[in-house]
Amino acid sequence: MTIEAIAAGKDVYCEKPVSNEIEPAVKMLDAVKKSNRIVQIGTQQRSWHHFQEAAQLFHSGYIGESVNHCQMCPPGGGGGGGGQRGAQAGTGPQPIPEGFNWEMFQGPAKRKPFEPGRRNWRGWYDYGGGNLTDWGVHLTDIMNWFMKTDGKAPLLTSASAQYVRIPRNPERVPDTYSVTWQYENFVATLSNAMIPGLQDPRDLYGNFFFGDKGVLLVNRIGYEVKPYIPTPPRTAAANPNAPPPVAPIEAKKFKDPSGMSEVAESSFGSATHRHVRNFLDSVKSRQQPVCPIEIGFYSTLPTLLAIVSVKEGRTVKWDGRSAKTT
Repeated sequence: MTIEAIAAGKDVYCEKPVSNEIEPAVKMLDAVKKSNRIVQIGTQQRSWHHFQEAAQLFHSGYIGESVNHCQMCPPGGGGGGGGQRGAQAGTGPQPIPEGFNWEMFQGPAKRKPFEPGRRNWRGWYDYGGGNLTDWGVHLTDIMNWFMKTDGKAPLLTSASAQYVRIPRNPERVPDTYSVTWQYENFVATLSNAMIPGLQDPRDLYGNFFFGDKGVLLVNRIGYEVKPYIPTPPRTAAANPNAPPPVAPIEAKKFKDPSGMSEVAESSFGSATHRHVRNFLDSVKSRQQPVCPIEIGFYSTLPTLLAIVSVKEGRTVKWDGRSAKTT
């Protein structure tokens, strides 16, 4: 649809991920590059106030000049997309419900018999990429923004996945996964294992950045910086009057009063509304939006490479056009 809209001379606001497969994503990127169209990818966290504040803090070197690991997990632990309801809704091919356009629903995907579970489309390879792409792209997008790797692909992608809470089905994305990406100067991991928080069960989901002075966690609830406290020397026990170790930075914590709900009436407003407003402003000015296709593509690509790794059961490399298994 994006390629056809561009050919028709239209500007496009495209939902994330850019695509559920690599080949169409590359074709979309090529089409936009050959045009003068404005394309905004819907990774609205780039338009969220406290994400921008955390980015400024991060880029100032607050948690250190050397960040060696980015760890990511979706809220609630994630899964295959569509959940148990999506997994159990289908009992094999069934008659198409009256008034439901099954042909249009399938879009460019391979034609399959109608099955009710497919309407929970996120967890099916034909239409989505499960939680790996659904939430994963939001997390890899923040990683690229903070680590200044917009426009860069991982050197290596390795992924393991298993069907634990949904029936084994090669057409569905597994519900449990762990992904590792190697970049030039750091390693990144994505897993749907999330430790629940105290004030909110989702407190500890999101992007963790491990610097040499402390750790930054940022998510839609807010952000927090936890400094590394130096280990007391062994001689401290013999000298009870010795001053305690001093952290290299101060702890910081911010909680967005509107939280994950993106309440439009709050003082912070809705990040999605601001992201759309940025797109409309770019349509008028012809300047690039906050997340153009080039950025959105490279935020989506790590998750699509992970899908390939899951399917192939091997580590994959990006050759600039496609994934190659090693």
